[in-house]
Amino acid sequence: SILAVPLKSKEKVIGVIEVINKVQGTFTADDQHLLDSISMVVATAIENARLFGELNKAYQEMAESRAQILESRNTLRTLFDGIPDIIFILDQDLNIRAINQAATADLGEKPQYFIGKHCYEALFHTGRPCDSCPAVETFRTGKPFSTTQKSIGKSGTTREWELCTYPLDNAEEVVDRVIYIRRDVSEKRKMEATLV
Repeated sequence: SILAVPLKSKEKVIGVIEVINKVQGTFTADDQHLLDSISMVVATAIENARLFGELNKAYQEMAESRAQILESRNTLRTLFDGIPDIIFILDQDLNIRAINQAATADLGEKPQYFIGKHCYEALFHTGRPCDSCPAVETFRTGKPFSTTQKSIGKSGTTREWELCTYPLDNAEEVVDRVIYIRRDVSEKRKMEATLV
């Protein structure tokens, strides 16, 4: 004789328990009730094991993704800090969100000093955005922008800067940050003048 009961998890049949050839006699209604009770416990255990396996797999995938993200972040940070130009990443309020090592070395402050400050405060010590600010122009148009600018350093020497900004879109394809690159072209201009 054979007695079979389904293994159900949330009304879904995930398997069957089957018992064959009772030692004495045939299977009774009591045997079926007992097997029904066992099947509920077994079905719950199987479903929990399946869920635990899926959770464990998801955790491993997340750990691998996290390792890849960290590796990418470290690579980008090395590239960002290895560029000799002054680089900021600005938000829509012109607050500095990231700064590279060349900028901190040129400006003589630690990165923490700049993060969260307005670029015009940190760079030019003014209370408002500069006239014809390239970052404002990039936020307005959504396109890269470049200009040149002269400044007088602490020692009284004139420096010429090439300023370039590039848009960074968010997930909704809206420009929410700008990469601001400031390159000292003073020596280049002197050489050009000498060659002329």
